[in-house]
Amino acid sequence: MFEHIMNVNFWGVVYGCRAFAGQMIERGTGGHIVNVSSAAAFMPQKRIAAYATSKAAVLMLSDCLRAELLDNGIGVTAVCPSLVSTNFNRNITFVETDPETRKARRSRTSAMYRKLGVPPERVASAMVAAVKHNQPIVTVAPEAKARKWLSRLAPRVMRVGSRFEID
Repeated sequence: MFEHIMNVNFWGVVYGCRAFAGQMIERGTGGHIVNVSSAAAFMPQKRIAAYATSKAAVLMLSDCLRAELLDNGIGVTAVCPSLVSTNFNRNITFVETDPETRKARRSRTSAMYRKLGVPPERVASAMVAAVKHNQPIVTVAPEAKARKWLSRLAPRVMRVGSRFEID
């Protein structure tokens, strides 16, 4: 499961960046790459280690590419939206072995998305603004902004917080 998540969330971004950055460089007119990371990149979480690791890797890749592609007039932005109100929760594979536990977890996760999720249109607007202003990192939800700053100002607090269940 860990390898599959890394293949999709990280390696998919790597291959996409290689393909498009190469074409942009060849064209010689600059451009902008937007990679989707996550607020999970800012805080370790014991139940989503593969996901958080893959999204942290996308965040670092984006920072590295931003520096690498600067001389070619190519900007790179990592978007870290947090919870987005989509059908994502219907497709999550929960790893609990007991069906009742899986059902309860899906119910709690769905409630959390309903309460904290931001609309996809808000994320899209943030992405457009990020490209327009060549921002390196964009957080969308208040929770994502808080995680970003807490991870920088008090990393020890983030590590202690990772011991607790979020949902």
